[in-house]
Formats: sequence, structure tokens, C-alpha cells
Amino acid sequence: MALVKSTYLALILIALAPPAASTAQPPAGSTFRRLTALPPITTVRRSGPFCGPDLNSIKLQIDGQGAHWYFTDFLTSNPAGPFVSRYLPASYTPQQLPPDISSTGTARHVPGAFKTQDGMQDIRFYLSCVRYSRRFGGTVQLLFRDEETYEYDARHGSTLWDLDDVDLSIFVVPTPAQFNTAVAVGTERKFVEIRPRTLLAYTVGTNGSITPDASNQAAAFDTLWSSVASGILAGGAPASVHYPVGAFVYGFIHYLWSATLTGANRVAMMELDENTLNLTLRAGQPTVDVSVRVTNISLSEGFGQTGTSVTVSGTASWDPTLTTSHRFNLDDRTSTSSVTLVSFPLSACPASGSPSVIVTGQVRQTYIWGGQDSPLGSSNHGIDCAALQQAANSSAWGVRAYSVMPFSQTDSGGTQLGHFEIIVSTAIQNR
Repeated sequence: MALVKSTYLALILIALAPPAASTAQPPAGSTFRRLTALPPITTVRRSGPFCGPDLNSIKLQIDGQGAHWYFTDFLTSNPAGPFVSRYLPASYTPQQLPPDISSTGTARHVPGAFKTQDGMQDIRFYLSCVRYSRRFGGTVQLLFRDEETYEYDARHGSTLWDLDDVDLSIFVVPTPAQFNTAVAVGTERKFVEIRPRTLLAYTVGTNGSITPDASNQAAAFDTLWSSVASGILAGGAPASVHYPVGAFVYGFIHYLWSATLTGANRVAMMELDENTLNLTLRAGQPTVDVSVRVTNISLSEGFGQTGTSVTVSGTASWDPTLTTSHRFNLDDRTSTSSVTLVSFPLSACPASGSPSVIVTGQVRQTYIWGGQDSPLGSSNHGIDCAALQQAANSSAWGVRAYSVMPFSQTDSGGTQLGHFEIIVSTAIQNR
């Protein structure tokens, strides 16, 4: 990957196959120290920033009050791509850049067009540099440059703006534990800033007339951007920027440290300063976690009913002492958090037989006069020890397989009244 150090100083059982161990090496000419053997604790320093055309394939498009992230061909053509893919959720599907001319012949850009509501007007940026920053207590800064600023670029009330030579930065506060678990990527704190070096303002009349405004209305633009930035960072859906931004940060750093962040080597500490990142590594213990959560909850309450819960139990087929239960309250929610039922060192995973975790459940509907229990039956959640070992050898931490236990709520006549699903997942983590 031809990254160039810059002097820029401005701002259902589904098995997930582990990726093959990558032979990609950090960029040539770096100060990265390659270690032939990892001591119990090792600190490796890496300086930045990293800039170059290989990053430019990543696009960020802002329109209205939100943004879309596009990897384009980065995941498949860039040597850092496989590392980034490790940190993306299984449910994530990369978005495709919208065509300049739609299938019906509608053009994306029209000279002189402007928004009828407050927001940005379809501005596309490309990723220019990755920097380490002391901003916001220590962050990884993704620096974007404007690629397309056609039409009027922003509107707030009756003010329009043309922007030129625009920098946009996303500052990400990384969570070191994600290098060892990769189970909560996308939850990092993020900050977004924009810096147009040219800001030309206009006043739009009720009849559509345009009049230049020499004041540039910088304060009004700041107000607009505050709203847009909040919109960019809102929500957690796969279509948002949270998953791809988080995955890119962890994957890119993992790529840079790929010579030593391998096998059971884990990140114990992370130190970020201006243009400097220190990772303290130590040997970890690959651990298998079998967890459950309840999702897609939509239930009906009968006469006198005060609540619904489900108790889920898990027991290892090869060791009955590896067992636990958890009760989930299903009232007033569409999903629950994940809870670990069975956890064991990967070295204890049986090498023979067909190991599994037996998952059972019981639904309890509570009424003012008592309760009614309904069994869910049982499900054998298979544990593929060989695949988990391969994932650990490749440092491919995170969820490797999951299965679904559906529940249907029906009345006495068999008519469906509600439903939920229990998701059972197997994750390999480095502790």
C-alpha cells in the first residue's frame, strides 16, 4: 500500500469463514519496528500521518442533514482492505456510489440548483490522510478533501453558500479492546469538523432571486454545520457512517501493525498524541464466548397481563459444569443487550466429537393473578473448534457464527399475535 508520510499540519446457522492470514506488510520506509519474538509486554511506536492516492477511493457524501460512506473498491483492491473487513459486522453491506445519471435519465447535478430546506447540497469528499491527533483527548483523524462541490453547496434559512477548498475531518476515539474482541465496532465517540477556505454567501428571495451577501454569514454557516454534524453522527443503522468509520480505523491500524498484532498478541494499552500512536502489546489467551440476545421483539399483552420475560440457559455438551442462565425482560423494547452464557479458553475446545452448547428457553407471561410459562424447546449451537483456531491464528477476533431461535406468540386458535428471536452467537476474543 503506497502510503506517503505527509507534512500537512492543518487540521438459521450461519458460519462466518475467517479471513486467510494476510501477508500484507506495513508501508516501506516506515519507522515500524519488526519483532521476531514478542516479549510479555512490548510497546511499538508508529508515527504519521499517512496520505496517498490509495486512500482516495474511500468517499464520504453529505446531502441534507446526513452522510453516506462509500468504500468503492478499497475492501477488495487495497492491502488494508482485508483487515478493515474483519471489523465490519456480518450484517454490513457496502453501499454503492449513486450514479451521476439515474436509470430514468435524471442528472445528479444541475447548475444553479439549491436546497429547499436547510442542509448541505450533495457534496462528495475523498479520504486524503489518516492522522494521529491529540484532539479530543487522543483520536484518529480521518481527513477528507472536497471532490465535488457543484451547484450551491449549503442552505440555512434564506442564505445560500458556495464552498471551495473544503477540508472535513472525522475524529474517532478508538477503544483498544476492540482489537481483541471486535464485537462493538461503531460505538466509538466521534467528532466531525468542516473547514471551507472559501465561503461565499447569497440571499435567496421568496421569488427565487439570488443576491450576493458580502458578509459571508459565517455564524449562520456554523449554526447549520452544527445541525448537519449531529445528523451525520446520529443513529446506529448499518447505513450510517458508524460501522464503516470504526471498522476502517481499527482495520487500518491493524494493517500497520500486521507484523506483530498476530495470533494471540493483544493490545493492552493505546497512547495517542500528535502524529504518534503507541500500542502496548502482550500475549493474550484466545477465549470462546457463547452469548445470547433477544431481538425483533413484538408482543401483545392479554387481559390482566403485567409483563413478559424469557429465561435462556446454555450448557456445554462436553462439560455440564459450563452452564448458566439469564432472564431477559421483554417489555417496552425491541431488542436486548447481549449476555454471555458459556465462556472457555480456546485450548479447552474439544478436538473430537461434535461439541455444542445446548440452549433452552422458557417464556413467562405474568398476570395480576399469577404467571404462565411456555417452553421454547432446545437448540444445539455447534462449536467449530478448528474454525475458531484458524480465526485465532489470523487474529480475526469477534463473532464467527450465530444461530436463531424464533418464538411465535399465538392465541388459542393458532393466530399469531407476536414474535421475537433469540440470537445465539459464538465469538472468539483475545483476553
